[in-house]
Amino acid sequence: LSKLVSMAQLFIYLVFNVKMGETIVVAHSLIFCMPVYLAKKIKKFQLLLDFGEEYNKVKKGNKIYQYFEPKLIRAADKFIFSNDLLAELYEINQDKAAVIYGQYVNDSQTKRKEKIADDRVHIVYAGIISSDEGSVYKAIKLADYLDATFCIHILGEVPRTEKKKFFSSIAENGSRCQIIYEGVKKGNEFFETLSQYHIGLNLRDSQAGYIDFAFPSKCLTYLSTGLHVVSSDIKCVRESRVGNLIHFYSENSLDAVAKIVKEVDLNEKYEPTSQLAAMDREAAERLAVLLK
Repeated sequence: LSKLVSMAQLFIYLVFNVKMGETIVVAHSLIFCMPVYLAKKIKKFQLLLDFGEEYNKVKKGNKIYQYFEPKLIRAADKFIFSNDLLAELYEINQDKAAVIYGQYVNDSQTKRKEKIADDRVHIVYAGIISSDEGSVYKAIKLADYLDATFCIHILGEVPRTEKKKFFSSIAENGSRCQIIYEGVKKGNEFFETLSQYHIGLNLRDSQAGYIDFAFPSKCLTYLSTGLHVVSSDIKCVRESRVGNLIHFYSENSLDAVAKIVKEVDLNEKYEPTSQLAAMDREAAERLAVLLK
């Protein structure tokens, strides 16, 4: 019932507040599809759809969502895509779209901490702590494939249902690679904490459904704090404009992850934030054109 009320409120707001021909930006969400589509039919506004994935292709929603989601996508006048593959998939002309992977620049870039200098390589997993998603437990097991010259840090909120399994998994670590749970960090503290490490992990299963079209935000998060990134071989990341900055492993095995981690050269000149800053400026210019 609350969803229906929200949909009705949004529809009424759009009909009575948006002018004909005015451009509005809508973040794609199933709950927005019906009210935005119907309001657009009435008010003829220009729709700039911030589009990351077609949800009903990943998992079928209710019949209302299944009916209105493709209609809204077809009705959009312009798009912000989360990766280059989506732009190709939907065959949208370049003059009607921008590709923005996520947040390229964070406010703490001028407040970076010094890298931890204790003759160890410091690796970080920051993100969801969930048995269903599973990446954090891969990060913990990765310690078995590394030695005392490495240390793994974990950042993220531990749900109540995960606490026993999560902390037991860390306690049972019998390798020489230390694992440290750093707790929950937010805002600038989060980015500053990340900046002191060397390598960030993105361990999502590259064989998961629709993964090729889901750009993992943690890759940009790591890059924006100056970290090297070791990632599973996700097509939309490899073929992105930051693919040159990522160290990919091709096999979904921890042995393969460890091999790539050990190959990262921390002595080479590496400044991903310069490339991201240029992309941020380009994104702002492109959005300014689309919003005209």
